[in-house]
Amino acid sequence: MGRRSGGRLDGVAGDGSGPVMGVAVWALVIAVFLGYQGFCLLSDDDRWPPITEIFRDVIRYPAGRWVLFGLWLWLGWHLFVRTLFSPYQG
Repeated sequence: MGRRSGGRLDGVAGDGSGPVMGVAVWALVIAVFLGYQGFCLLSDDDRWPPITEIFRDVIRYPAGRWVLFGLWLWLGWHLFVRTLFSPYQG
């Protein structure tokens, strides 16, 4: 891991391979999401609704569509726009 002045870690590997911790966290989030979806679809019990059913219930109403659209915009902004124009990149 690279270091800034003052001895703090900057979150980027010293060999220039990129933010390994961020990729690992996102891989874990996606794995949990897909694991939950697979568990719900394969189980015979209806107590756990799959993500697709939750989305279907949310987008049934116009307010739910707008909330989901706002969350999509927020996520896109934080994942792509802030990453592309980050002042912390060298």
